Amino acid sequence: MGRAGRPAHDTRRRESLRRLRDAQRAALAEPDHSDAALSLEGIVLRLQADLHRLKACEKNWTYRRSGS
Repeated sequence: MGRAGRPAHDTRRRESLRRLRDAQRAALAEPDHSDAALSLEGIVLRLQADLHRLKACEKNWTYRRSGS
């Protein structure tokens, strides 16, 4: 991804962080072991995985741009 893709990447990362924060707050408000808490835990894990993937992609793009 070149410079043109960078704003989209940043936007995706910010949106994922916002959604993660909201899901974590909602999960804390639910009783332990409830269906809602379990669903929210799945959402949190998915968003964490998305952020991890975005970070890995950024490292790859940086590596490629540096010519290494």
